[in-house]
Amino acid sequence: MKVPVTFGETTYQISRLNLGQIERISPLATKLNANADGAVTGVIEILTIAMERDYPDLVVRDLEASLTELKVGLFDILRNSGLDVNLVTKAPSPGEVEAS
Repeated sequence: MKVPVTFGETTYQISRLNLGQIERISPLATKLNANADGAVTGVIEILTIAMERDYPDLVVRDLEASLTELKVGLFDILRNSGLDVNLVTKAPSPGEVEAS
């Protein structure tokens, strides 16, 4: 099952994480909680892992997205894979977007 994730004006369909991706993401999610200073970098690393199967040529660092879109996208992907999003931080409401 794929989950739609919107960054800027583009919506991506992201597959549920496989076991190898979950294994790679787990230490990054734990690190996000411990190190607020590197939070954006951690989110980018997790999104890169999550999106690599469906969009192998996409450079996540090149996406035009708000911090809110990054956060919502991350949580939607984690939820879709059955992961406890509270491992990272308080989850935003589903569909939450940044005010314009």
